[in-house]
Amino acid sequence: MGPSGADPLRVLSAFDSKTVPASTFKIYLLRTSTLESRSAGKFEVAWKQIPRGSVKRAEDSTPVFAEMAAPGSVFEGEWHQNAFLSQPEIGKALRRRAPLNVSTLFELVNNYTEQLLRIQKQYAEWSGLALLKSTVEQLEARLTTVREAQRGCVLPLGWGAGFLSKVAILNTQDETYRGILRQVGLYARAIQSGLPFPKTRRIVFLGSVAGFKNTPGNMYSVTKWAATGLAENTRLLVTGDGIGVTLIAPGRVDTPFWSHRSTGAAADGPSLTAEHIADTIVWALDQPASVDINTVLLRPIGQAN
Repeated sequence: MGPSGADPLRVLSAFDSKTVPASTFKIYLLRTSTLESRSAGKFEVAWKQIPRGSVKRAEDSTPVFAEMAAPGSVFEGEWHQNAFLSQPEIGKALRRRAPLNVSTLFELVNNYTEQLLRIQKQYAEWSGLALLKSTVEQLEARLTTVREAQRGCVLPLGWGAGFLSKVAILNTQDETYRGILRQVGLYARAIQSGLPFPKTRRIVFLGSVAGFKNTPGNMYSVTKWAATGLAENTRLLVTGDGIGVTLIAPGRVDTPFWSHRSTGAAADGPSLTAEHIADTIVWALDQPASVDINTVLLRPIGQAN
């Protein structure tokens, strides 16, 4: 949310969760639904096949398998609020429009989740997926409970190749907003489909140079090698369906990550900025529909490893 020195989220620091038992995760069989346009304003549910196409019956679609945490699983970790940056006078000096604290962040997230659930409920009604609608209604009830307690939020996590995975504004039907997006080739092609949730046909993974350059005993490198493999495996899975997959693997980047090291020292040597990474992602997304940029490694000049 802006350069590292002015990022309002610097007020908050979140850390990885503690280790959970392997039994927390289960293997699930998944089938992917989609909407097909039949006439103006009329949509019909279909089910995706691999490598491409769709069918009418869910049982005829291509199943995929995913390892996910079972419903009700609990992950615990730490997060901190920077008392110095939370001071009103510091916020004023940094020209922040409003203070960002935990309660404000929770409310922003809950407002976003409320809109997203409304959209998912609309999709369930259009597609006639009764179980999906029931699940969304349960989540709406849960959101109400969390809001009333005033000490938490319901945060949607996920990824995909669709429009909603790449934009912060959830009203995909707003014509003014779509008019702006039509100026960007990637979105312009997606909007031309006329679907309420147009497909942008790109998946972007954010990895690291550590996923290509290993160091002894470095578990961080192990996790980033896994991300590299996941990106390539996903590409093999979806390229036949016309979906591009890109892995962005940056080197040293100037982020609050460095201040949370045990030494508390800044990054050793030159660094990229968050803007460099964002510009690279936009460049990869804005390629012609027939071009698939698979792997991008980028380092600041002067970083040797």
